[in-house]
Amino acid sequence: MSPNTLMDSVERKKGRPFRIGLLFSLLFLAALSFAEEEIPEGQVKVAFIYHFAKFVEWPTEAFRSENSPFGIYILGNDPFGPYWDILNGKTIKGRKILIRRISRLENLEDCHIFFIGATERPYLRALFLQLKKYPVLTVGDGDRFAAWGGMIGFIQVDGRINFEINRDRVTESRLKFSSQLLKVARLVRTRTGG
Repeated sequence: MSPNTLMDSVERKKGRPFRIGLLFSLLFLAALSFAEEEIPEGQVKVAFIYHFAKFVEWPTEAFRSENSPFGIYILGNDPFGPYWDILNGKTIKGRKILIRRISRLENLEDCHIFFIGATERPYLRALFLQLKKYPVLTVGDGDRFAAWGGMIGFIQVDGRINFEINRDRVTESRLKFSSQLLKVARLVRTRTGG
């Protein structure tokens, strides 16, 4: 089953037990399929990003109106390229998805998930400080992304895609993470030095 098929099925079935089962199925699929090179890494990560939103709650003030889109912004290099097309026509929490590539932090009022590309690595700490005032879920690649202050960082464990969640950032953010999402992640704390 492809991540695209999984996303279609979640739109049809809305029960909480199904959502929890879906998360575990997605994690298993990502680990198994990527390891066997059946599904490209970028496609698996886009599917993860889409499903992260199902297990995070944003405060009401994160949306300008009932019709505001659900924004996924990309800063820096975009390693997913055409795989974002998987999300065309999809919704998150009943809102149409808006994918936007930006070159600097500005006009983040419709941003809910903020992917930070590897080219921005030297600026991560400054970016995280600026982003703290916004109710956005920060996602990026690399084994230290979450430890340096990002909320969710993709990592590879034994050739499989997995992710870390920064407990400190979750606690201090205005976002509410499902305990189910926290259970399947590797939890890290913010590093204060070097």
